[in-house]
Amino acid sequence: MRLQEKSCVIPTCLAVVLLIPSLIAQSKRDLPEQETLQHEASAIVKLIPVRVLDANNRPVRGLLKQDFILHDNNELKIITEFEAYETGRISSPIAEPGTDTQPKSQLQTNRKYFILLDIQGSDEMGLVNAKKAALDFVETKVKPEDQVGVFSFAPMTGLVIQQYLTSDIKKIKTGIERAKEVPPSPGFSSGWELVKSESQALAKRGMSSRESSPFGGGTRVISVSGLAAYGRKSADFRVSMSELAKAIKYISGSKNLIYFSSREPGKAVARLFAEANTPVYAVNTRNWIREGVWTLSVKKKHIYEKHPLKNFAEASGGHYFADVKDIQTITNDIEILSGNYYVLGYYIDEKWDGRFHRIKIEVKKPGLRVLAQDGYYNPKPFAELTEIEKKLHLQDLAFADKPVTPALDLNLEALCCCLIKEANAVVLTKLEVDERLGIPPGNTEIFIFIFNKNQKIVAAERAEFDFASHDQKTLYSYLLKKLEPGDYECRVVARDMKMGKSLLGKYSFTIPEPASGAIEVLSPLLLFPGKKAEFLRFSYESKTGKKQASLIDFYPFMPQNASPLTGTLSADAKKVWVLLPIRFKDHELPFVELEIEAIGDAGKERIPLDWRIIDRKKAGPGIYFLFIEVYMTDLKPGDYWMEFMATDTNTGLEASVSSPLKIMALSKNIR
Repeated sequence: MRLQEKSCVIPTCLAVVLLIPSLIAQSKRDLPEQETLQHEASAIVKLIPVRVLDANNRPVRGLLKQDFILHDNNELKIITEFEAYETGRISSPIAEPGTDTQPKSQLQTNRKYFILLDIQGSDEMGLVNAKKAALDFVETKVKPEDQVGVFSFAPMTGLVIQQYLTSDIKKIKTGIERAKEVPPSPGFSSGWELVKSESQALAKRGMSSRESSPFGGGTRVISVSGLAAYGRKSADFRVSMSELAKAIKYISGSKNLIYFSSREPGKAVARLFAEANTPVYAVNTRNWIREGVWTLSVKKKHIYEKHPLKNFAEASGGHYFADVKDIQTITNDIEILSGNYYVLGYYIDEKWDGRFHRIKIEVKKPGLRVLAQDGYYNPKPFAELTEIEKKLHLQDLAFADKPVTPALDLNLEALCCCLIKEANAVVLTKLEVDERLGIPPGNTEIFIFIFNKNQKIVAAERAEFDFASHDQKTLYSYLLKKLEPGDYECRVVARDMKMGKSLLGKYSFTIPEPASGAIEVLSPLLLFPGKKAEFLRFSYESKTGKKQASLIDFYPFMPQNASPLTGTLSADAKKVWVLLPIRFKDHELPFVELEIEAIGDAGKERIPLDWRIIDRKKAGPGIYFLFIEVYMTDLKPGDYWMEFMATDTNTGLEASVSSPLKIMALSKNIR
């Protein structure tokens, strides 16, 4: 038996920078994928969050749509959409003369908060109190629809992402708590320095830049700094803050930076945050001074009511807090200031030319200050994006809980089997090479990320494939990995390198502890009979020349006339094949009873399935593979778990394993 298989060689991962998430300005959020690819001009509603402050920098409420004047590239626009938000909720629309009092469809409800903990710019107790304030804000003020990202800056690691934008409170709190100074991992480098010197580093390793994988470090903490790894100074910090502001500019919606530090990055950085429509709420984390002669000096608490941070925060449209220990004031005021804003919407003819549009928004009432983004860029074709923009695009897909980048669903599965030393898990992905339904034929890059239960990256791989000659074909890519027992999440991104069309798949799985019982049932490989599969392997260059393990080593005895079943099964399918590995501790095959059931409706429904054993093969001491045919005629469309339970009739010991299965309803032809 011989499988058609191709391999893509990937060298050992390099620690190359990944920048801050979400190239939202370059993506069409609410349009189907084909419309995105056509690059035709289209009329869409542009939404602009706006804050209005009075002379005391407090939010102004109760304004109406007619109170605003909006220009786009000096052209007066008609504001067609309008909503007012108060402390994170949409306020009841205020009736305007001659207008319908019924509220329009909700425009935007979630706020985005970026919490930055400056470890280098805080004293010890200042950092402790900063974390207390950050945790209190997350626990008491963040709404379920809000999203929070956590960053930190330290002398050795520079600016890093501790947690990407998420609504998961547990993840946010973990990101805050683990923000601390840590030494960089082996091979770690930071930001632009690595980008500039990458070719030199690769040359030393005998590799080309085309072969390199842009991931590494084995951690969710991803550097975004443009600095050297050690000896960062104030100027370095300002550069990092500038890069952060520029990156946040690409993210849409209501954005806020909660900045815990004692140092002021400068007026230029404040302007960048203002242009990104991101007010900075600065909290001073160094409230102590020394008085007296140095040898007899006394450290006393001192509240800096007047501090350069005050000017920095207000220049960005934000607010300054002098005492980091005044947690209640900090969290309450940020809630009020960030939760009161307006959203203005107007129609534009969007063109894919990358042109910049300058926005000017005014209110008719005197004495009020308007804070809004200074403009936006039209999208442009993916091939014309810079490398930084492409990395932002990838970050959104790979790390966001709810990516805004358009992406089709990608079917994948992770299987656990302990038959070979090199690996105990395989990530199997189904790729449809199809211009309309899948990835277009042409050059495609595939990224695989595996996170542990603490959301740290334990595996990150990239490969390039040319699918030009595979149009209308179905391919199966796979990656073999050795993982410790525990819970994992896998994310796979496939991206067309010309047009940027993307596919995204997510899958959670568990690597079990070594079995202590006499019988163990390992992950079944579900197969659809009748189609010959073509596989693509993620593999590494072997310096020893030793042959690398493949899917055939993982699941031997795989039939040629079958394809892996990932994702959905049509409702008219009468049967599936299953390759089921079973291991016996005593190395002898006992009398075993096997039961196969489909479990649906959240475990309440158990449907026994008919089946028969086609063949049985021995793969090693005590390891057997059962080749089973399972009949699916009793299953209706829906989501199921197919459970396999084996019982040793001599000892009564049981072992079971489950595999997800989705039955898809038959499509109806519409004429």
